[in-house]
Amino acid sequence: MSETGLIDHPDGCARCWWAGLDPLYVAYHDTEWGVPEHDGRALYEKLILDGFQAGLSWITILRRRDGFRDAFAGFDPERIARFTEDDVARLMQDTRIIRNRAKIVGTIAGARAWLRIEECGPGFSRFLWDFVDGQPIQGSARSRAEIQTETPVSRAIGKALKAEGFSFCGPTIVHAFMQAVGMVNDHLVGCHRHGPCAEPGGGALTAPAPRAWQRMLSGRRLDLLDPAPRDIEIADIAHGLARVARWNGQTRGPHVFSVAQHSLLVEAAGRHLAPGCTETECLELLLHDAPEYVVGDIISPLKAVIGDAYRGVELRLLDAMRRRFDLPAPSPALTRLVKRADRAAAHLEAVRLAGFAPEEAELYFGGPADLPGGVVALAVPWPTADAETRFLARFLALRPQ
Repeated sequence: MSETGLIDHPDGCARCWWAGLDPLYVAYHDTEWGVPEHDGRALYEKLILDGFQAGLSWITILRRRDGFRDAFAGFDPERIARFTEDDVARLMQDTRIIRNRAKIVGTIAGARAWLRIEECGPGFSRFLWDFVDGQPIQGSARSRAEIQTETPVSRAIGKALKAEGFSFCGPTIVHAFMQAVGMVNDHLVGCHRHGPCAEPGGGALTAPAPRAWQRMLSGRRLDLLDPAPRDIEIADIAHGLARVARWNGQTRGPHVFSVAQHSLLVEAAGRHLAPGCTETECLELLLHDAPEYVVGDIISPLKAVIGDAYRGVELRLLDAMRRRFDLPAPSPALTRLVKRADRAAAHLEAVRLAGFAPEEAELYFGGPADLPGGVVALAVPWPTADAETRFLARFLALRPQ
């Protein structure tokens, strides 16, 4: 290592001293450290991990990062915010992480603070980047002795984070965080990464992810390419499904038969077909078509034209909804039940609402199910407001808020 704090590596590149020769550390130095990060969830993860690093070396955390991510639900603040004392006890027994109770409790408090900033403030990324006017501070240190460990900016950010409810956010931890997420370019001037991280784009090795925003009734914006659980609200789902027609060829009834009604019918049919359904299973039945609150009820021929692109959007939305409402992935048996109940409801709707002859409905949806009168009565179109209210009421009966 030179007196400046640079290490010449066998590949001919000079790197900052702290990366040493460890391949994992070198890769982190070259691909992550100092690259501007603007994703709010990624910033939360890094801030929390820097808090766990306090008193340790970063390589210790880096080697355990996958374990941390698994233990902390992928650092999804929406899920972590719901952690209970049982989760704290579980984490205190998890040897893959640093088992410090104060830091674990602080992670949960930080998730709740993150949600408040996302809900009521400018968003976590903007909250942080506004301290540097949205642009990385460009360092000019030529030796490790010139690298600062805290600055007025890191002190200001730490104070603001603490006021919001974060812990382990002192000025030294925050400055290390700022260096890592590219709010400060503190690669030494002679390091081969200093120049790229000073360029527009900050030396990012991949292009920013594309977005496809859809604004919801609640005012939330949902990215259809990467939907976040925090942006999904049951009120938006109820409102949307009550306004999506289930049958393009509906010929009977004074009102449009909506996907909200179809979902209620499927859930009721599923409870009849499989007595003893748990509340979680009933929620899966109720929400099986929930992505249609965003994408609509697309007819099968058009789905065939769009192909996997439509299915991909649908699956991403379903995954985000399950995480939002703490639902596990359905078992094969539950998946079969959903399909069976869906086909039973479709047969009933086709004959009663869409003008299908019984033989034609059987061709498309299989034979009719022996459903009780109370379930059959759900196949009568309701006014939109009634469908919305009854869908929301059923959800809340299964999952009180």
